[in-house]
Parts: sequence; structure tokens; C-alpha cells
Amino acid sequence: MTAPRRKDFDEFLAEYYEALGRFITSFSVIEQLLNFVVWRYARLHKHGEIARALLSSLRIDAATNHLNRLIAARKLKGPDIAELKLIFDQLGKITRTRNDIVHFGIRSYNARGHAVVSNKPFAHVRERVRKIHVSPATLAKMTADLDQMFIRLVIQARIEGVPLRRARQRVPHLERATWQYKPREQAPRRRKRPGKPQERKALPRPSGE
Repeated sequence: MTAPRRKDFDEFLAEYYEALGRFITSFSVIEQLLNFVVWRYARLHKHGEIARALLSSLRIDAATNHLNRLIAARKLKGPDIAELKLIFDQLGKITRTRNDIVHFGIRSYNARGHAVVSNKPFAHVRERVRKIHVSPATLAKMTADLDQMFIRLVIQARIEGVPLRRARQRVPHLERATWQYKPREQAPRRRKRPGKPQERKALPRPSGE
């Protein structure tokens, strides 16, 4: 593979960083909204001072964990809950990719116009190494999915000032096919199978004197 020209790489980086900025901004908005959804299902949305005192600011993983526990404890069902679970599933995939991008950065750039992001310098065993290819188009797809979640989480959180009935009529419930970002599943690296151990020859016994 020939190395990309410097101009091509500079152009790629400009597009990449622009797309990354939009993605990170959208991600932070969804993270905030999930907190408000937690407040609503915990019946604290009308008591903001209590919610802030008890829960502070939850990250994506903590917020989805709290919501799953609330759904299980209150035995909640229905279209809203089904929609939340679809959001949780896709948001988990996006969050894993986001974490790798933010924590590991770009390791290299390939001729197909993708940044290569990998945890290779920090994986303690070969089987734990993972690698993803990220391009401005990849970031745009994740941002589009976050935009799909936005208005639905606004409705779920019962944000004041949003006409819920009209909003729900304009925004149908989610389907799995809605999502644009589909990460490639990485097959785990196979461990090398140890060869058949060679038989050890018995050492000759010393002859008695």
C-alpha cells in the first residue's frame, strides 16, 4: 500500500476533525437528555433539586443502567420502553466507538481514506487487541443516529414546552432499521494451538560401580 500524499492527509484531517466536532457535540446533548429521562422515570422530573442532589450528572453507561433498573423494578412495558431499549442498544455501539476514538486517537491512515483507531499499545494480551476504521462518513452516520434519538428522548423526558402529542404524531416510534451506523463485528483473535509435546527420552541410568 502506498503512503497517502501529505495534501490528501491534510484534507482528510480537516474533514475528519469537522465531523468529529459535530459528533462529540451531538453525543454530549444525548448524554444530558438521558439524565432527564432518568429523572422522569424515577419520578423526580418535577423535583430537579432532589434529582441533582442524588444523581448529579450521569454518563451514558450509568444513565442507561439506571433506566434498565427502573424499567425492571417498575415492570414497565409498552412502545416507549421498546423504543428506549432500541436506543440503548445503538447508543452502546456508538459509545464504544466514541470511547476508542477519544481515548486512543488516530494511530494511522490508510489509502481508502479511513483513520485507524486501535487499543494495541495498551492491550495486555493479543486477544484483547481491537481496531476500527473511522472516516468522516462514519462520524456522520453516528451523528445522524444521535439526531434520530434527540427528539425521541425529548419526548421521553417530558421536556417542558414541547407539545408531546403533536411531537409524537410527527415522530413515529423507532424501528431497528432506522440506524445508519453499523459497526463491523470483530472476530476474536484465535489463540495459537500448542503443538503436540515431544516425548522426552529417558536419561540413561548411571551404571553401578
